[in-house]
Order: sequence, then structure tokens, then C-alpha cells
Amino acid sequence: AASCSPKLAARKLQIMKPEIIQDNMLSGDNNKSLTLCLQAIKIDPNNPIFHCSLAEILKDLGRWEESIACYHKALAIKPDFAEVYYDLGNIYHCQKIYSEARGCYQKALQLKPDFVEAYYNLGNTYLDQREFEKATSQYQRALVLNPGYGDAHFNLGIVLFELGQFDDAIASYQKALALNPDRVEAHYNMGIAFQAQSKLKEAIACFQKAVMFKPDFPRAYNNMGNAFQDQGDAKEAIACFQKALQLKPDYAEAHYNLGKSCHDQNRYQDAILCYQKALQIAPGFYMAYNNLAKTYQDMRQVEKAAHLYRKALELKPDYAEAHFNFATLHLLTGNFKEGWNGYEWRFNCRDWKRTYPYRYNTPRWNGESFVGRKLYVHSEQGFGDTIQFIRYLPLVKARGGTVIFETMTPLLGMLKDFPGIDEQVEPASNGQPAAACDLCIPLLSLPVIFNTTLKTIPAEIPYLFSDATKTSEWQNRLGAKGFKVGLVWAGKSSHDNDHARSCKLENFAPLANIPEVQLYGLQKGKAAGQAAKLADKMNLINLGEQFENFADTAGVIANLDLVISVDTAVAHLAGAMGKPVWVLLPFVPDWRWFFDRNDSPWYPTMRLFRQEKRGDWVAVMRRLTKEVQEVAENSKLN
Repeated sequence: AASCSPKLAARKLQIMKPEIIQDNMLSGDNNKSLTLCLQAIKIDPNNPIFHCSLAEILKDLGRWEESIACYHKALAIKPDFAEVYYDLGNIYHCQKIYSEARGCYQKALQLKPDFVEAYYNLGNTYLDQREFEKATSQYQRALVLNPGYGDAHFNLGIVLFELGQFDDAIASYQKALALNPDRVEAHYNMGIAFQAQSKLKEAIACFQKAVMFKPDFPRAYNNMGNAFQDQGDAKEAIACFQKALQLKPDYAEAHYNLGKSCHDQNRYQDAILCYQKALQIAPGFYMAYNNLAKTYQDMRQVEKAAHLYRKALELKPDYAEAHFNFATLHLLTGNFKEGWNGYEWRFNCRDWKRTYPYRYNTPRWNGESFVGRKLYVHSEQGFGDTIQFIRYLPLVKARGGTVIFETMTPLLGMLKDFPGIDEQVEPASNGQPAAACDLCIPLLSLPVIFNTTLKTIPAEIPYLFSDATKTSEWQNRLGAKGFKVGLVWAGKSSHDNDHARSCKLENFAPLANIPEVQLYGLQKGKAAGQAAKLADKMNLINLGEQFENFADTAGVIANLDLVISVDTAVAHLAGAMGKPVWVLLPFVPDWRWFFDRNDSPWYPTMRLFRQEKRGDWVAVMRRLTKEVQEVAENSKLN
């Protein structure tokens, strides 16, 4: 949670009491004070102060209803007693009778418009009811009257965070800290706000400040671990989670987060133990079931994974992440019916906005005829996903009128004359369709629309072609020398599984020793720099950095004899062009490549080379080199 429970504002009664009663109350002798109050009321039953004192004593004794009755007696005697309405509101608030509490605070403010604490506690009541806009207004009124009210700054930070106004929340926490620099909760909450903005360095600094002032703060260590994890520093993350667990051994969330860190490092048995420990402590921890299932999925233990996904969904039937992960397991095993339906949960997943941030209000197309109307089909993930699933657009076009296709700039040239597309657009910056339309559909929802099975995958290859001019240009630049092989050794580093799917250019070194083969790098991005470092050791010409868009990539591919790639968009492009393409896959591949097959129903000209042991590219390259040598020799003979 981002906040601590807000405290009621402390207030000393600004009313005179008989000194003997006050002394006993301050000493904590409630029983003696109770006796004295009752005696005083018997002597002077119309003194509201005695009834208030009795109410306060009864409240301290936990006799809430009697305390409320005493405050009401005081108000019957003195109806304009603002402080009594405030105290009565506090009792209702503590009992979570929020409507009565609000009424009391509002009455106190009618009688005393500058009653700062009443504004503050009215704000707390709205905060407890998650009425954040109203809470904000009350805290701001309190701060107008008292700009140095630290509690109001702090709780204003809480509601601004809940409203998603992270910068303003941070500013409020900073004001609270200016008044009280060692306020631990403010450092902690400010760290949460920075974390929500992915400002991880700043978040870590805040959590470090929090534990400096409060070394036994397991929540701060847990969230600091999450920040280090998001920063890619697994070692520090694990140290933080372990510290949290040292302080609080039954901290289920820290066991869960430690499991995630172990999972990310491929320490699957350790991850399993962590998730199981979290579930022993919190049997209803559905997120732990989901991650435990994903761990078994990554260990290729399908039945265990399926059982645990079902368990997560029993606990929380609308848990989108479990539906989505279970869908990928179904797709991996070729169960398309369950897989495609479950895959539709992707847009409900918390992190999906990073993949596709747009949410369109246009009515969704369900496969019906749309003759005379405009259908907006939008790509939603990476370039490879778009290339793989545009094969459905001619089928879409056959059912209706105008098809508008939204995709990323580097693909526009490639798809200029693609059948099934009437108009191409780029995503608009406002998160709405970039062209007027009547219906819309995400690209990867089309397999659901067309009830795709393994046997009905649209696989009429090729369906993408290189521009003739580009093909000719690159033909002249490449020349006619040797058996031409294009290489891609790494995907985007931002991909969740890139550490498993990418390898190093040096792994391909054996290919450079085959006399008949000329290697061409098709690699872009940071990984392309590996080519320069190996220039003296490998006979490879890296062309990737010269590509302006996919039209250039396609122009080169059209002139190659073979493309060899890890799981990237280039592999999809070569497959869609009908070129021989060999794809190198990690031990547990992405769902589209299934388990164990060495071919792909998506691309008839594709072969799959899989790791037999996790992380073992050496054995893959050994098989690959032998196959390339044979193909190159046969090509020379032909």
C-alpha cells in the first residue's frame, strides 16, 4: 500500500475542567476520574464541560455508545459547542460510521469556520471512503489556514497519489518533510510515488532514507527490492527482499518478490520454494499461484503449470494475468481454442499499456459483415507480431467495406500495396483512432474472429514482397559471391525474455569458417556493435545499420540464400517472404513456436533450431553449422 492509515488530528480540549478531574485524567487513572466526573455532574448537571470530560473518559475505556451519549448531552446544553461536534465526529470516525462523522465535522465547521483540525479530519473521513477529490479539498482548506500543518501535507500526498497526480503527491510529501525531515512514512510514500513514475533511482534514495530513520521497516526494504529489480539489479533486489524477511519472516509479499527475482535469474527451484512459502503464509495469494505456474511453464512442466493457473483463477476468476499466461500455455501446446480466447484477456493486464497504451471507444468488430462501413484494424505489439498476423487482412476485407490499418512507421512502406488494406495510418498521439471509422479490432484478435486452428492457419506464402527497386539496389551492393546468409543474433533488449532469446555474434563464428558461405549481418541497435569488435575474426558484412526501414531489410533478404535469426521481426519477415529462414529458439520459446516442433505451421519455409538445455547455444550452433555446410555445398553443386 502506498500510505499509512491517516491518524485523527490530536487536539487537547480547550475547555476548563475542575483541576482534580484534569489531574487524574492526565495521570491515566480513568476509574478515579470517572467517579469524580459523575460526582461533578450530580452537583452541576447543566455544565457541558463535565459531560465532555465524562465522554472522554468513557471513550478511553472503550465504552463508545456511552461516550456518544455524553457528548449529545453536552450539545443539548450548549448547541453551539464546535469542539464537541469535532470530538463526537472523531468517535464516529473511529467506529467507521462515516456519514455521522462527516455530519459532525461539517457542523463544527459551520460554528467555527477556521477550525483547522475539523477540515483535516473531514478530509480523513473522505480518504477512508476513497472519495479522493473531496478529501483533497478539505486538506487544502486546512493548509490555507495553517500552511505548517505537516499531517495535512502528508495526507494530501496520499490522496494526490491515489488520483494519479504523482508529481503533486511528491511535492506534498516534500513539504511534510520540510517540516519534519525524519518523518519515515513521508520518505517511504515519496519512494512509492517515484516508483509509480519509473523514476527508480529517486525511489531507491527515498526508501534508503526511510530505512535510515527506521531500520526495522520491512515494507521499505520490500519496495526498495522491487525498484532494484525493475532497474535490473537482481543482486541488490535479492538482498533487500532477504532483509525484509529477516525483519518479518511471515512477510508473504517479500517471499513472492524474492521468488520473482530468482525466477528472472533462472533459479527456478529457488523461485518455487519462495512462492510455496508465500502460499503457506497466505493461502489466498492468487498472484503467487500465477507466478508458480509460470515457473513450472518455463520448466516445461505443463500439467503442473495448468493446475496452478486453474488454482489462481479459482481464487480470482477475473485475474487477467493468470488468464493471459494460461492462454500462452494453451497456445504453446497447440490448444488454439482455449488459447485464443484466453489471449483476449491481454488488454486487462496491468502492464499491457507498456505494450499498447491506446484504448479505443469505437465499437468492436465481431466478425460480422461491415459492407458500407469503415473498420479500423490496429497493430498492438512488436514488428514481428504485425508481420505474422497481417496475413488475416485479406480475410477481413472479404467481409466488408473499407479496411484502415494502423501500424508503426517502419512498416508503412512494406505494406503499401498489401491486399486487404485500403488505407494505412500511424498511431495518433491522443490515443484515439487516427482516421474516422465505424468499428475497430486489434490485429491479434483476428485469430479468434476466424476460429483459427492448427489446420486453418492462413499460410499462403509469400504474402510480403520486396520492392523491385530495393531488391535491385541491394543486389548490386551484395554482388554474386558465395552462399549468402543473413544473420540476426539479438532482439530488443527491452523484451521481457530477451536474455533468453538473444545470443552473441561470436556464437556464430563457426559459420564464418565455411568456405562457400558469405555472412551478412542484418542486425540493428546496440547489438550491431558486436560486428565491429569481431571484424578481424569473422568474415561478416553488417548491413543492418544501413537500413532505414523494413523495405531495406526486405530488399536484402530477397537477395539472400538463407536467413538465420533468433526470435525477431526479421525471422517473421523472411518467413512471410517465403525465403528459407532458420530460427534459433531458447529452451522455452515464445508461444507461437510451440514445443518440440522443428517446423512452423505459420511459415512453411521456416526451420526451428531449439536449445535442448537451457542457455546452451553451443549445441544449437553445432547442429546449425553442419546443416549450413551441407546446404551450401548442395547449392554449389546445383
